[in-house]
Amino acid sequence: MAESDIELADRELEMLQSFAMARGIDSAGMTRRQLLETITSAAGASAGAESSRRLAAIMSVHGMWKGDPDKPRDAVEYQKEIRAECP
Repeated sequence: MAESDIELADRELEMLQSFAMARGIDSAGMTRRQLLETITSAAGASAGAESSRRLAAIMSVHGMWKGDPDKPRDAVEYQKEIRAECP
């Protein structure tokens, strides 16, 4: 993996430190690189947790209409029937 040097202005560094503080990350004694890596890995972990939570919510209702006699069995056949009803 290629590495790049990134220069941060004082204002940007302050923003990173305040972001870290808001997330409960102790930035004292960390290099800028360590701070960035810690923040991005924490953000990725929380995004993964959010994605897992959404997937669990979706899967809890997956198949809820399975076996319902009022629902069409074949989507293509249903589409043909609906189109046949229209002039």
